[in-house]
Amino acid sequence: MGRGRLLVVWALAVVWLCACESKPTADRPSGIKNMAPPPVSETLQDGLDVEPNDTFLQAIDVTMTGDGIQWSGTLGVGDVDVWRVKAKAGTVADIVVTPTGSVDIIADYAPTDTESERRVYDLGARGASELLHHIRLTPAGGYLTIRARSNGKDASSQPEGYRVSMTRVMSEDGSGVIAGEPDDSPENALVLTTPGAVEAALYPSGDVDFYRMAVSQPVSVEFDLPEGACEVSVVRGEEVLWQKISRKAQKMTSDAIEAGPNVFVRVRSLEAVETPLPYRMEVLMVNDAGAEREPNDSPAQAQPLVGEWANRTFSLASPQDVDVFRLAVTPEFVARLHLVSDAQNAAGLRLEAIDEQGAPRPDVTGDSLHACDVRALASGSILLRVSGGPSLTYPVAYRLKGDTERADAVETEPNSTPEQAMPLETDRQVLGHIFPAGDIDYYRIDVAAAGVTEGVAGKLRLDIEGGYVVPLVLKLQDSGGYEVSQARSAQASRPIHMEFDAPAGGYVLSVAAGGGGGDRCAKPYALRATFEPSQAAKPQGQAEAPADDIHAILEAAGIETQKTGVPSPKPAPAVQAVPSEVAPEPDQPLPPGIPPDDGRGDLIEDEDAF
Repeated sequence: MGRGRLLVVWALAVVWLCACESKPTADRPSGIKNMAPPPVSETLQDGLDVEPNDTFLQAIDVTMTGDGIQWSGTLGVGDVDVWRVKAKAGTVADIVVTPTGSVDIIADYAPTDTESERRVYDLGARGASELLHHIRLTPAGGYLTIRARSNGKDASSQPEGYRVSMTRVMSEDGSGVIAGEPDDSPENALVLTTPGAVEAALYPSGDVDFYRMAVSQPVSVEFDLPEGACEVSVVRGEEVLWQKISRKAQKMTSDAIEAGPNVFVRVRSLEAVETPLPYRMEVLMVNDAGAEREPNDSPAQAQPLVGEWANRTFSLASPQDVDVFRLAVTPEFVARLHLVSDAQNAAGLRLEAIDEQGAPRPDVTGDSLHACDVRALASGSILLRVSGGPSLTYPVAYRLKGDTERADAVETEPNSTPEQAMPLETDRQVLGHIFPAGDIDYYRIDVAAAGVTEGVAGKLRLDIEGGYVVPLVLKLQDSGGYEVSQARSAQASRPIHMEFDAPAGGYVLSVAAGGGGGDRCAKPYALRATFEPSQAAKPQGQAEAPADDIHAILEAAGIETQKTGVPSPKPAPAVQAVPSEVAPEPDQPLPPGIPPDDGRGDLIEDEDAF
């Protein structure tokens, strides 16, 4: 008998060894992109579903000790299964509940045995899985409740099976903390380190994520937001310190948040969410936000310009070094940017506005040290690249300067040919730059009175305010390409005025720098067109007749007549020259750097004169 037992033990040992040798030894990859549950044959546990387990007090314990675990259960008629799921502290897991039949599964999760904290996940249809995304697990355990929808249509008289899979979620690159649910209130907010980063997701619809910050010195929060409508806010108690709404995938950076207690970041979805919307958030110290952080050599690695970045110094370490920066700009504004360096041969530096693929943007004018009137990309930001040539002595230090203007008040490039002329609306100011050197800006002005008219439709006035930094030359052409008027500034920064008795039609105005220079993207010129319709303008074919014209009198009475003779030619439009400058009074000195008026005026009727 003893020998028989020995043979049985020996046979079982052989089977066990064979099973161990046949088990795969390769590690499963981990990470956000590899969250598929492990094979069922490897970890599926049966026999855990022991009734009664219908309440929190009757919950069955399930502990995840590795990267994943799976178990099965069965729902009887009207049955509810409650599981107490546990893991080591800091674990964030995805929980998937999959029915084996066509039942509509509903899954609830509560971090404690409190009904008010229960959260319902019910997105899947009949036979579909329910995903509990990024659940924060603890050694004490949270409560997973599984039931079948019982609304008559889906009610079943037969037991329904299901399978539960829990998989640990790991950061893809290890650079940030993974946020876990529930975090829907300040009481269960995740604590952020400063500086530090967190990866999270909005799911399901109506999800709100709260984060607590211990702000001991000023910080800014950078958001990498998903596609879809969401709101991001920074609050202190009941006070909203900063708030924005995003409706597309983009980067966004908050204003500087001063040090103080009870500071929370809130991210809230504003539309239906059917699949998780991942986002990333990073807390930056304002004192360090402008200091360069490597690597920042590509759009994906672009360093955000936040805080007082214009006062920070950056550097290129070698001719191969490239620095890429991202500046958040809303679509309502454009930015003017300038690279400044005290280094010798600083002209060897190069500043470029680039797109998300790193290619120079064709819609941005500039030279090696300037980028003028840069509009935001679809991401809601501007990408800048700084590089250097072999003539520089490395390392070379530099700074970035910039300011913004409203986009709807700035000329749209390219507009350097008559065919590209930008429409110029009357009674609306446009800011423009003669940049780079030799640039010419073209504008199209459409003049029309009520109906189609003959003769002078009205008076067209063009004005440029004082304050620009290069002498300007204005030329106005009609639709046939003939120059009908021109004006120029005798000195930079002085107002320019042009008037023209204009027939109806289209006109093209060119603005150029006298002498072919440029303003180097400094202070722009401010152009405004106004139009005053003429009271004498008449609809075409209804020319006014003299009071003693017998034919007109008879026709007005309804009597047909026959006219003879040849019509007189139409008079040529008059060009009115108006002085563009007013000499200051003796007790009103000219601004510094402006030479005295030479008395020639700003209008020049003869093009050969300049």
